[in-house]
Amino acid sequence: MGKNYCKIHKIDDIEVEISATYETNRYYQTEIVLYDIDLQLCRDISKKVSFTVYAKTDTKYMTAFDCIIMRTEFKDLDNVGNARNRKVCITASEVTYGNRYFDKDDRIHELFFKVTDGTELLGLIPYEIIDDKIEYNKNIVIELQFPQLYANLDNENYCFSVFPNRLYTYNNMQFEFMHNITYSNTQGIVWGEIRDKIKKITSLLEILCGEIVTSIDVRAKCNDDEFECIGLCNHPKLQLHHLQGNGIDSIGFLRKSIFKISDFKDLSEVISKWLNLYSKIDLSLKAYQLLLLDEDVKISTSGKFLKAMQLVEGYMTGLVFTEDYEQKSFETEKIRLMESLTDEAQKLFVNKYCIFVGQVFLKSLKHFTYEGINIINPISKSKFFGDHDKLLKKIRDERDIYTHASNRDLPKMNIIELLRISECYKSLYRICILNRLGMDKDIIKTRFGLDNYFSAYIEKLFDYNIKTHCFDTGEFDKKMWPFSETPR
Repeated sequence: MGKNYCKIHKIDDIEVEISATYETNRYYQTEIVLYDIDLQLCRDISKKVSFTVYAKTDTKYMTAFDCIIMRTEFKDLDNVGNARNRKVCITASEVTYGNRYFDKDDRIHELFFKVTDGTELLGLIPYEIIDDKIEYNKNIVIELQFPQLYANLDNENYCFSVFPNRLYTYNNMQFEFMHNITYSNTQGIVWGEIRDKIKKITSLLEILCGEIVTSIDVRAKCNDDEFECIGLCNHPKLQLHHLQGNGIDSIGFLRKSIFKISDFKDLSEVISKWLNLYSKIDLSLKAYQLLLLDEDVKISTSGKFLKAMQLVEGYMTGLVFTEDYEQKSFETEKIRLMESLTDEAQKLFVNKYCIFVGQVFLKSLKHFTYEGINIINPISKSKFFGDHDKLLKKIRDERDIYTHASNRDLPKMNIIELLRISECYKSLYRICILNRLGMDKDIIKTRFGLDNYFSAYIEKLFDYNIKTHCFDTGEFDKKMWPFSETPR
C-alpha cells in the first residue's frame, strides 16, 4: 500500500520528536519504522507489553494503539560501542486518522461502518429502481426515496441504509449503490468497545447468509470530530470475501436463499433479542465462525464435524439447559454418599474422581435437532424420536469417538457423511436462531427450501423433503433477478 512519512510527537506519555515511515499491510495492521531513536527510549518502550504512538502525517493526526516492537536494527557503532543509526520497527493493530489525536478518554457517540455485500444483506433497494427512473439524455435527473431501517433501544440506536452513488472517470459515469450501518449511543462508548459492537452486527449477518461477513470502512465520531479507523478489518479490501454460496447456483438463485435484514418485521425487537442471545450463545457462535472459516479456506476434515457438534452443545447449554437440575441432584447425591462412608481413603477417592461430566450430549442433540426440524417440518416429538433415535445415537457415538480420543473404537462414518452432517447442523443452527429472533416461519422454510445443499442433506439424513416450488421471496429478490449474472 506504499510507505508514507510522519513525525512522531509522543509515545504513551513521553514527548519525542522522531522521524518515521508507516504503511498498512495486507492484514490491515499498520507498520511504523522509527529512525535514529534514542537508545534509552528504545530500552524503555521495549519493556512495555504495548504502547500508543501519536504521530502527525502530511494531512492528519495518527494515533496508533497496541503497538509492539517487531525488531530493531543498527548500521554501525560509535567510538564507545553504542549503536548508531538505530531503526525500530513496530506494528499497531488499530490506528485512527483525524483532525486531532484520539485520546484514550474520548467517548464515541456514533460509529459508521460497511460490510461485505452489505447492499445484498440489507435487502432495501434493488438496482432496478435506477433503471426505472433514469432518463438517458444530457439532463439526468433521478428523484428517489430511500428507506432506512431503524432499531431503537434504551441508550443505543442502529440504522441500516442504502443510497445511490455516482462514479466518474475521464470519459465515463456509472451508478452504484452504497450502504451504511450506523450505531449511536447517547452515553458514548470507549475505544475498546468498538470491535465488540461491530462484531455483534457482523455475527447477525453471518447467521442471515451462512458465510463470513467482514466489516470495512469503519469511522468513529466523537462530538464533532470524525476518525477513520484502520485495523478493525483483517482482510485487504481488494480480496474481501463476497457471497459465494455452494457454486452450483446462479447469483440470482443464491440471493433467494439468503436472508435479509429487511425480512424482519420489527427490527428494534430483533436487535434487542439478538443482543440478549449473543451473550448466552457466545461459545456456539465462536464454533460457528470457525466452521465458516473452514468453509472459506476449503478445509474438509473431521474437525468440521466436531465444530458442528459444538454448535449443538453451546446452543443448548446457553439457551435450554440454563438451570442445571441434574448437576444439583448429582452434588446432593455425592454428599449423601460421602457421609455414608467411614473410610477416609474412600471419601477422598469419591471426592476426587466422582465428578459431574456435564449435560448428557445425546439429550442436547435430540432437543436441538427436533427444535430445528420442527420449524421447517412440523412433527410430534414421539414420531420424530421414534423415527430418528437410531441416527441421533449414531451421531452421538461418532462424536464421542473423536472427543474422548478412544483407542478402542474406530470412526464408523466416512468424511462424506461427516461433512453432510456438518452442513445440515450448521443450517439447523441458523434456523433455530432465526426463529428465536422472530423471523416468519414461512420465510425460513422458503429460503432454506431454495438452498440446494441443505434440502438435499436434510432429505438424505432425515427423509424430509423441504424443497419448495414457491420462489416468491419478496420484492427485492424479484426486482434483482435481471441483475443476477452481471459483474458484481
